[in-house]
Amino acid sequence: MSIFVLADPHLSFGSAKPMDVFSGWADHAARMEQAWRAAVRPEDTVVLPGDISWAMSLDQALPDFQWLNRLPGVKLIMKGNHDYWWNTRKKIETFWAAHDLSTLRLLHNSALLAEGVALCGSRGWFFDDEAGDVQKVLLREAGRLRASIRAGKCLSRDLIVFLHYPPIAGGRVCDEIYRVLREEGVSRCYYGHLHGEGCRWAFQGRRDGIDFRLISADSLGFAPLRIPTDGCALREPPRWSAVVPFYQAAGTLRACADSVLAQTEPRWELILVDDGSTDAGAALADELAAGDARIRVLHQKNRGVSAARNAGLAAARGEYVSFLDADDWLEPAAAAELLRAAADGGGSDVVTAALFCRNPDGSEARRDLGVAPGQNPSARTLGHEDILALLPEMHETLFFHFPARCCYRRSFLLEQNILFTPALRYGEDTVFCLEACLRAERVRTCPAAYYHYCPSPGSASQAILSRPDYVPQVFAQDEAKRALADRFLPETDRMAVHAGISQYNLRFFLPLLRNAALVHPPQEATRAQRAILRSPFVCRALREARLSPALSLAHLDRWIFLLTKWRLPAAALWLWRRMDRWNGRHTR
Repeated sequence: MSIFVLADPHLSFGSAKPMDVFSGWADHAARMEQAWRAAVRPEDTVVLPGDISWAMSLDQALPDFQWLNRLPGVKLIMKGNHDYWWNTRKKIETFWAAHDLSTLRLLHNSALLAEGVALCGSRGWFFDDEAGDVQKVLLREAGRLRASIRAGKCLSRDLIVFLHYPPIAGGRVCDEIYRVLREEGVSRCYYGHLHGEGCRWAFQGRRDGIDFRLISADSLGFAPLRIPTDGCALREPPRWSAVVPFYQAAGTLRACADSVLAQTEPRWELILVDDGSTDAGAALADELAAGDARIRVLHQKNRGVSAARNAGLAAARGEYVSFLDADDWLEPAAAAELLRAAADGGGSDVVTAALFCRNPDGSEARRDLGVAPGQNPSARTLGHEDILALLPEMHETLFFHFPARCCYRRSFLLEQNILFTPALRYGEDTVFCLEACLRAERVRTCPAAYYHYCPSPGSASQAILSRPDYVPQVFAQDEAKRALADRFLPETDRMAVHAGISQYNLRFFLPLLRNAALVHPPQEATRAQRAILRSPFVCRALREARLSPALSLAHLDRWIFLLTKWRLPAAALWLWRRMDRWNGRHTR
């Protein structure tokens, strides 16, 4: 079976619109039929990207449809700018069924599978005037094209896009349509619309990793063009996608991107998601993408890191995907070793590895994976029951933290609808990793470290220790963790997990109390501390947590912990202030 394409047949068997008035179009229907029957077999597929018929209605177009139906192959009909007969999908398909036009199919803002390749298409648009409704139509067509491509990605990793209008012509680019092609990682695009002398304005060739080809009927000599679908003809899809959201990261983005370019795994792609940056980062990302077809850039309004990661995941095409932070970097063997570990685990849904953490003095410390406190296991595959057994110690190990050190099977994330939660400003990555591991059928441990985590001074994880207004965010993460634990654990096992979550949260709450004691004047310190202590989330954490060496508290911290736990906040606040004075930190 083969796939062919031929745009703009401009049939007129049912209307008075002869094409032989145009140079080179004499007897074009007969010539087209002869070439068609010589090349196309009944089991083949022929894509017709628009300008099918000059008819003004479905009834008037019937002779043209019947002519096409008699030709060999399945025909995928698309809309062009001269298809005035076009109607709603339901009416067209009902009309075809009523007249037994069994070889005709619609390809309209949708996707169909042929030869293992997803065929996507929309009319597209090309305009000379951005004013008024024209711009509105353009944006609508760009949205339809994106929807078609994303539908195609659900069918196959290999896809081809067909447009009626050219995305590039006469040295001009239809930016909105072209942006969709780039952002969605399209590798081949066929288009029509241009005829006669206009064909010389067509762009044909490779640009930004996309192969463009004009396929209007007269440009092809009225012979359907066979599209190669063997593996060597199609650009191999990436095995691994790296998604890097960034905001105001001009100083670190290049180093992060360079670490992806240096990967020993040859089949990768890098998706840079600009979350509304106003510094030089956005321009730098575009510069990087212009120099390498494997790099794509998504630009969006500032919506937060979770929305940016989700956008990158939606655009990714790799079998596995990793989420990097723009101020971090990878060892060159990272992708290859993580993919190898996934294969060793029988196609694991998640591969989790150790990492390096940068200290405030610039040095680095290795953080072992740990499936139990203090352990760094050998490579092994964990099943669902193994993961559940780790939940009570989820905060004593690295297992559910730092998802950037992991890679995830992309189809698994999409099938399970596992996304980052935009409402979480803190801990959204941990919740994501926790849910992925709990839903995974197999998780592969990789004890080596490939990821270098370089925390930024202005990050949420750093601000949480000094800003009382972050307390609700800590406990929003708390609620998400509890909900996941409750969903997967029997009721008898939930209490230990809840206590562990509360114990972990106190590590943030106690430093916040200490920092609040440094606020001037003392009355403000008292109000800030009382607000923290009266929070229902803090009360729950104090009630559920246990005083243990794991809290790593100094002697006085233990007394403050007990006083607050015993609902004696006034005594705790007094002790905080006395401790500050003893340490010489509280000055008037």
